[in-house]
Amino acid sequence: MLVASGVEFGGEYEAALALLPQVIGNIQTATGCAAITSASGIAVQVTVGDPVCLGDVIETAADGRIEIRFIDGTMFELSSDTRVVLSEFAWDSSGTLRSALFAVTRGTFAFIAGRLAKTGSLCVDTPVGSIRSRAQAGGFGMLSLAALVFSFVKEAQTADPDVTFLNNDHITYKDAPHGIFELVTKEAIPRHIVVEDP
Repeated sequence: MLVASGVEFGGEYEAALALLPQVIGNIQTATGCAAITSASGIAVQVTVGDPVCLGDVIETAADGRIEIRFIDGTMFELSSDTRVVLSEFAWDSSGTLRSALFAVTRGTFAFIAGRLAKTGSLCVDTPVGSIRSRAQAGGFGMLSLAALVFSFVKEAQTADPDVTFLNNDHITYKDAPHGIFELVTKEAIPRHIVVEDP
């Protein structure tokens, strides 16, 4: 039984609350056409500020691009012709966010991991393999029919284009700060690959 403002609600009220969609983030930016299909099967056109819920399927059209901010601070960007299912966003009994799973079935995506990355609990699943973050960082991927191309970036910085540098040394990829991530392939015998070297 739930008591609020002196009014008692029975089990029917609590059962109705359990059926409401669980909001896990919202749309930060949207250009072109994109749609959110809820777990109940209702599809709506995406607009900035729209909530995204557990179980939603988000699809962008050929001219679409959206950015989603989740409640743990994770930013997820979908480029044109991309489809993602918000499969899992789980809390433990104390109310602490425990894990998230996003299933990208096609297209190009990028993300900057939030608090979940610190525990290695953010997973991006694709038909080719799964990506699990190991540190708070970001990455971007492109999914084709048979391959997943993925890069992981810990920090990106830019400089003024008018600045001139004299550099007599060579800079390699290993010199730049980078993140760590784990790939698990979806082969008959899955391979676990921890990528620490860019």
